[in-house]
Amino acid sequence: MKSRYRSSFVFALLFLFLGCSSPEPDIRSTGQYRFTEEFVVTADLSDDGTKSVIVTDFPHISVWDNHSHALIARWNADLLGVVPLFVSISYDNRQLLVTGETQVVLLDIEQNAEVGRWPIASIVDDKKVTSAGYFMRGQLFALGLNDGSVIVADINDGVFKKAYLHESNVTHLVVDEFGQYLYTAAHDGAVNKVSLADLEVVQTRQFEHRLSSLNLDNDFGRLFISDTLDEQVVVDSQSLKTVGTLDYFERWRWFREALFVENSRFLITASSKTGMSLWNIETGEQVGFWDAKVYSFASHVSKMTINKDNQLVTLTNDAVVEFWDYAAALR
Repeated sequence: MKSRYRSSFVFALLFLFLGCSSPEPDIRSTGQYRFTEEFVVTADLSDDGTKSVIVTDFPHISVWDNHSHALIARWNADLLGVVPLFVSISYDNRQLLVTGETQVVLLDIEQNAEVGRWPIASIVDDKKVTSAGYFMRGQLFALGLNDGSVIVADINDGVFKKAYLHESNVTHLVVDEFGQYLYTAAHDGAVNKVSLADLEVVQTRQFEHRLSSLNLDNDFGRLFISDTLDEQVVVDSQSLKTVGTLDYFERWRWFREALFVENSRFLITASSKTGMSLWNIETGEQVGFWDAKVYSFASHVSKMTINKDNQLVTLTNDAVVEFWDYAAALR
């Protein structure tokens, strides 16, 4: 008899809890496709969400159409003479920058041809490239090294600049849309705002742990910064002062990717795996949670963007492109 009363009491508590709490909206995938089952070394997603770049250990560098799933271009990395570490597709989807250990190669996607090459062995020396980016509408690329240095190259005149900005692996590089500032983050926990003109540090902010995410919203002058333990903040891109934080019950969380949406009123984050969250920046509240398609224990979201239909587009390291109606959670 006591057991029956105890069960009824537990059921009542559960009913009360579930009835009083407001469940997060269910954000569903509206479509997905896996481009290859081969092991993915690195990948990139175009800004408009229409193209995916997949580098496999075959080694092939492939560009795909995210809607028709058609192969647009493919190169054999061995024949190019480059061991791909990072790939970056241009703003207009016409060019692809491939960063290797000793070479940086620029490829024309439409012509399926090489259009530029820069040997970097002498300037990198015996250091390793730990991050790379292709910026300013294809006018410059930047490399971060494991000794804390950053290299910026002007593609038009071939001028290279180098500065030591950190004390360990540089993991994130972001350039503002006006080409005035470079934002860097590293394992030393520092975020630097750097003048692109002379690579001098203008502002810096120190975190206690290594940093896992650095994302810029050009339109509204905000940066999202996440370390690998429990500090995630939205900061003003000019002063690097905090303007928002994320509120959650867990002891710690960290995020691999992030994206500002809805006029910077909301933030989408991707965890170290495939979990994604939608946050209200003003309140710090998580208003949605969902998972990308998983094919392996090591699955994670590599890149994400918003397309012209205001859908979230994600690309995982399993070569899966997926589309999401994230705005359903806000209706």
